[in-house]
Amino acid sequence: MVPVIMLIQNGCLFSGVSLCQEVFLLANTWWRIMHPEEPEKLFEFQVVSPDGQPVKGGAGMTITPAKSIAQVKQGELILIPPYLHTIRNTLPTFDSSRDWLRFHHKKGATLVGLCTGTFVLAHTGLLDGKKATTNWQFARSFRNRFPGIDLQMQEILTVDDRLICTGATTAILDFCLYALKKYGSEQLAENCAKAMLIDPNRKSQAPYVVFDGLRNHNDTAVAQAQDYLDEHYTENIVVDQLAKTVGLSSRHFQRRFKDATGESPLSYLQKIRIEKAKIKLSSTRLPFSEITWAVGYEDVNSFRKIFKRHTSLSPKEYRQKFEKTSGFNSMA
Repeated sequence: MVPVIMLIQNGCLFSGVSLCQEVFLLANTWWRIMHPEEPEKLFEFQVVSPDGQPVKGGAGMTITPAKSIAQVKQGELILIPPYLHTIRNTLPTFDSSRDWLRFHHKKGATLVGLCTGTFVLAHTGLLDGKKATTNWQFARSFRNRFPGIDLQMQEILTVDDRLICTGATTAILDFCLYALKKYGSEQLAENCAKAMLIDPNRKSQAPYVVFDGLRNHNDTAVAQAQDYLDEHYTENIVVDQLAKTVGLSSRHFQRRFKDATGESPLSYLQKIRIEKAKIKLSSTRLPFSEITWAVGYEDVNSFRKIFKRHTSLSPKEYRQKFEKTSGFNSMA
C-alpha cells in the first residue's frame, strides 16, 4: 500500500485536494477489479495540516485534516496543493513545514508540488539546481523568486530526484496518471484515464499560454514602445527607429525594454504576432498563408516553424484543438 499525504494550509485550492483524492479512490476501485486476490487497496490517501486543525480553502470551503504533520510516520508521496495569488503571502507560513518536508524527502519520500504548490516545494530549497515547472501564468514570478531553479515552463510534468512538479491546474491529472503507472501499472492508468476522460498524451503547456505583454512596470518609454508594437505589429519594425520614436538611444532602449518586459523588442513583437495568429486560427477559416501575411510575415514556412516552436503544435493541430466553430475545413 502506498501512503499518500496531502499537506494543506489556509488558502489552498480545494479542487487540487479533492481531484487527487478522487483519482486515487478510483484507482483503488480499479485495482481491486484487476487484482481480486489483493487484500489491500493500492493507495492510502490522508489529508494533514501543520497543526491538525481545520483549514479554510481559497474558495472559502473548510477542509478537516486527518491529523497533524507531527503524527505522520511515513509518506511515500507527499503532495502540496495549488494556491492562487495568495501563494506569495502563504510562503512564509510554510516555514514550520519546511523542515518536515525536507526530513521526509531525506527518508525517501517523493515530494510533489501541484501547480503553484511548486512555490512551496521551491521554498524548501530542495529544488535548487533541479528541474521544475509550474502554472505558466506564474512563471516570471517563480523565476524572480527562485533564480537557481531550472524552470521548464512549457513542461506539463517534471521529475528530478524524487521532486515532482506539475503545470497549471489540470496537469494535476497528469501527475495522477504518472503515479498510477509507477505504483500500479500502465493498464491501471489507462483504465482510470478512460473512466475520467483524461487525455494521457499531453506533453506541453505551450499551446495554452496566452501572451499579453508585461505591463506592471513603471517605465513610460517602454510602455509607449509596447503600445506602438501592439498597434503596428503588421509592419516592418526596425528597433533603431522604434528607439528614436520613444526618445532613447538604441542600446539604452533595448536594455530598458528587456529589463521591463523580460523580452527583447523583436522577441516581444514575434510573440504578439504569434498570439494574433492563434486568434485567427481558432476563430476564422483563413488559410495559414493568409494569416501569416496578415500578422506581418512574408515567409509562410518560416512562420510555421516559429509558430510550432512557441506553441508545440503545428498551425493545423492548433486549429483542430482550439477552433471555436465546428466544421472548419482546415487549410492550415
